[in-house]
Amino acid sequence: MNRLALAVALAGAMILAGCAQTGQQLTLDPQPRSEGAAVGDGVTVTVSGQDGREESRLGVLENRRQGDAELTTDQDLGELVAAAVADLIESRGFQAGDSQRRELAVTVNRLEHRVSSEVPRRVETRVELAFEARNGDRRLSGRNRHARSDQVSGRPSAEENAAYIDATLAGGLERLLTDELLRFLAQP
Repeated sequence: MNRLALAVALAGAMILAGCAQTGQQLTLDPQPRSEGAAVGDGVTVTVSGQDGREESRLGVLENRRQGDAELTTDQDLGELVAAAVADLIESRGFQAGDSQRRELAVTVNRLEHRVSSEVPRRVETRVELAFEARNGDRRLSGRNRHARSDQVSGRPSAEENAAYIDATLAGGLERLLTDELLRFLAQP
């Protein structure tokens, strides 16, 4: 009888261990697209990015029994955003480089990705971005919020969670870098 009880206890522990939820290390690569006209005419713009968030985690995988598991990255979010912005403005005819006259700084003020524990799992991603642009003595600033949501039956993998965050960041950047901003940077 003791062997049976031990076998049942071991089987139960193995099942619970299989259900344990661990955090995920994500690799991000947002690819914003621009379909507008090339308005930059080769003008050079200094591009910078900042991570203005108070927390370094990207989000959580909710788990009612064992606590939430964190989603993290070892990438510098400010550098990542600066590279995406540089690619985006270059697709619109600008050059990203050192400029004494024109600057564009983009800050990530909020990035939140949450995967619920109930099935179907609700996946919600939100980003808040801000920009400060300078062209000579003139300045322009703006903010943008962008959110996406989905429902899935299983727990998303690290790659799938990264894809949700990438798509939301890209969408936020596309909406932040408006034609008005690009025309402002292109002005002599």
